[in-house]
Amino acid sequence: MVANDNPATATALPVHYEVAINTTQMTKDDIEKLTYQQCYGYFGFSGPIKVPAVVKYAEKLAYYAYDNEIVSKLQDGKVNPELSNYLHFI
Repeated sequence: MVANDNPATATALPVHYEVAINTTQMTKDDIEKLTYQQCYGYFGFSGPIKVPAVVKYAEKLAYYAYDNEIVSKLQDGKVNPELSNYLHFI
């Protein structure tokens, strides 16, 4: 699958995606369309990216937590549930 439109000045680079387990009612076409749309929905870059935005956000959050030693700062080992509603790590 080519995750984004072919650039005018370069060659498109296809990316291989695999769905390990599909626990949804989504068809193959639905998953392909969602993946394609996610490649245009990343706020950290103005153009399309090779991986879906949710993967980039997870990577960014993991680096944020590691760099700021979030695990050692948790009270009672629990994360503030209010933070899950915000993209506070962008």
